[in-house]
Amino acid sequence: MGVKSLIMKYVIKKDKQWYCRIVPKKELLPFLPIKTKEYIKKLNATTASDAQSSAIPIINKWQYEIQVATKAYEETISPPINLDEPPLQRQEKELDKIKKKVFLKKDNEVISDKEIEELEDWTLSQWSSADGDQFSSKPSKDFLFLQEMAIRRSKGIRNMMPTDFYLKEYRASLDDLRGKTADLYITRIVNQFIPIFPYIYEKAITTPLLQDWIDSYTELPRDERPSKKTLLQYLHAIRGYIDWLKRKNYLKLDTSGFREVKMPRDTKLKKAIKVISFQDTELKQLLSTSEGDTELNDLIKLAMYTGARIEELMQLRSEHIIYEALGLVISIEIITNEEGKEISGKTDNAERLIPVHPEVQDIVEERIKNSKDTYLFKATPDDEGKRSNAIGKRFGRLKTKLGFKRVQVFHSIRHSFTTKLDRTGTSQPVIADIVGHEKQNITQDTYSEGITLEHRFEVINLLKYQLD
Repeated sequence: MGVKSLIMKYVIKKDKQWYCRIVPKKELLPFLPIKTKEYIKKLNATTASDAQSSAIPIINKWQYEIQVATKAYEETISPPINLDEPPLQRQEKELDKIKKKVFLKKDNEVISDKEIEELEDWTLSQWSSADGDQFSSKPSKDFLFLQEMAIRRSKGIRNMMPTDFYLKEYRASLDDLRGKTADLYITRIVNQFIPIFPYIYEKAITTPLLQDWIDSYTELPRDERPSKKTLLQYLHAIRGYIDWLKRKNYLKLDTSGFREVKMPRDTKLKKAIKVISFQDTELKQLLSTSEGDTELNDLIKLAMYTGARIEELMQLRSEHIIYEALGLVISIEIITNEEGKEISGKTDNAERLIPVHPEVQDIVEERIKNSKDTYLFKATPDDEGKRSNAIGKRFGRLKTKLGFKRVQVFHSIRHSFTTKLDRTGTSQPVIADIVGHEKQNITQDTYSEGITLEHRFEVINLLKYQLD
């Protein structure tokens, strides 16, 4: 079943005007970013075909929001006790709930004597010293910290907490960001900040300690050092989390220490790589040398004539190819794995329609015809569901063999595509719409709802490479 037939049930015509509409389940409404009981949007279309094509990215976005809301709703339903779960594991989960209830106690919240007793038993278990001696005469740092935090919390002083206590709630609050971006924020906090700062309190987030943390990256082996841009992203991620804690009144602490942190000199860090495009002669080399590898050869050609990212192409299925009167159209969609994490697409504009250029139409049709699992390209997905890793490495070996520069990667083909369109005189908003970039400073009403399918075909057909 193609995308058009799937979308058809969400497209309606009323009073000579086309709309797309979805009515979500009532229980999901509190978790959805809509104020009404349904999703509905007027389409800039005059025919059923145009309406269906225009609705695809809109419906995909709504379905993603409904998927996220479904997960959030399911988490609010208390699951039945798993009798197969080891008793110790069940006990740890219950204890974790009590810890959070006590340490993150809200005003007027009642804590039972039983919960306090269980918490005291757990606190005593943290007495162990660093070498694990349970009968040590000196308590561990964790014990002293938790004891002090409990005392402060009981007095309503909220300037001390484990860094990760509110991390799950913070992730849920990032609803204005796409899932992939929000997950990246959390990953940076978990992998880069928490191992060094497991607790947040006044003596931890001072400028000297934060500066030591940032400077420590310059002591890594040179090939493992992050760039200045990456370090700033680490700092931005944790600063955003702590600012959110303060806004929610979960934490009352002076965080001015962040403002004084300085980035190390460029010479101490990894130099940022600026990807450059391939010239026509270089693309010709890539194609001629990869003729023995049909998968890679076809992938390179599709990238040249669509400007799509490698993972977007590897995730294409036959249902993403739409048959229009003007020709074939590729529907690029945001792909999520089983955990709901996005594994393709980088911006809110990633969902888009790309007409198939005549030069690669036969390739697309042949791959649909020969596909055994509906995917256009063969691949074994990794643990996250990504399908481009193996073929990406094959491309890397190919370009290294040909002696290309380090800054010329598969993504460079995308740069070649945008450069070609730019040289045809195509406007930047139109190029952004086709390649899925965010549009900058667009005020023209012409582009407020995107460009028409006819215009897309006109632009794509202007694309020409000198490969002879």
